[in-house]
Amino acid sequence: MSTPPHSFPDFSDLARSLILLKNKLDQRTKDFEKDVQEIRQYYSPRAKFERWKATEDGKMWKEKQHKRQRGCCASCSFVIQVKGSHIDHVQPLSKFPELATCVKNLRLLCPDCNTRKGSNDCKRTA
Repeated sequence: MSTPPHSFPDFSDLARSLILLKNKLDQRTKDFEKDVQEIRQYYSPRAKFERWKATEDGKMWKEKQHKRQRGCCASCSFVIQVKGSHIDHVQPLSKFPELATCVKNLRLLCPDCNTRKGSNDCKRTA
């Protein structure tokens, strides 16, 4: 007595299964890429700086820096208030991301000077 021949799945069934698996893989790849982007954003230098700025250390630094600068903008020397002053990265965050929270690279500017400076390098004046 001989064994019955193996029955193989129909080619169209295999193709359908393959397409379904590919679609699942594509969706999981998209989900993974979205997760990677969220992680990168969380650990971006700007996000790291914004988190530090919101901490007690960041707020205390701003108060102390305001006193060190004698209540004046480090660029134009106009009198500024702590609230409303901008924390400026002397060496721009876009070019020196490793200095995101380095207090030696930070100073207070009035909004006009900070906007004017943008992401340009600037010599420390205060």
